[in-house]
Amino acid sequence: MKLEWILAFAVVAFTVAGCATQRPPEKEIMPAGIPAGVVDCSSSVVNSKSCVVRLNVTPKLPDSCEIDFVDPDADLVTFAKPPAGSPPLVIYWVITTSGYIFTKDGIAFVDNFRPRSFDDGFRQDAPDRNIFQWTNLHPKRRVNGYVISVRNAGSPITNTCEKDPWIRAR
Repeated sequence: MKLEWILAFAVVAFTVAGCATQRPPEKEIMPAGIPAGVVDCSSSVVNSKSCVVRLNVTPKLPDSCEIDFVDPDADLVTFAKPPAGSPPLVIYWVITTSGYIFTKDGIAFVDNFRPRSFDDGFRQDAPDRNIFQWTNLHPKRRVNGYVISVRNAGSPITNTCEKDPWIRAR
């Protein structure tokens, strides 16, 4: 009887130890770019799928620039909560003007307090560093401000510019 308890304890101990030492699953590496079928974000309707915000950058002398949206109304983009069980929404920002790239923190939310509305934001480093993405977690209704930071690429004089638009979760 005593041997059965020792064996049972050993089995449980090894099982717990095995689970505790498992390596975390490796994060899936996404291909660079924007997946096929992702449409432009709309400012006139509530977005319910992943979408793209397109940006134009205009150089200003001597060492600055100006960011504009391809869709002038994209300074406030609204998202609906996705249905339960559907994948999270991903928002992509793309610089359409050649010669400009996102800074390392190219899209920074100024009020992404807990519970976080946005997660896993990063600049895609290949091929051109002109795409930035965030996952929209949509925990509750709120309006989030963010800052867009870009700079010119490959020039001895660095032009840096910023813009501060909004995202609304309904």
